[in-house]
Amino acid sequence: MAAMNEPELEPALEPASRADALRLTEQLRAAIGEARRAAVVLAVRVRAAHRARVWVALVYTVFPVGSAC
Repeated sequence: MAAMNEPELEPALEPASRADALRLTEQLRAAIGEARRAAVVLAVRVRAAHRARVWVALVYTVFPVGSAC
């Protein structure tokens, strides 16, 4: 039995074929690359917003919690 905050593990599947493993691995690599690119875009936009002091134009002294600026 798992602890209260540990997810239950699903039963193991049959091992993937080599072709499926290669395809899935390439999909993972592509997804990691997309996540990295998204992180770079986010960092650039956050830096630009900070340099532009967007909170001044928006009349914020601090960003509200949960805001989607």
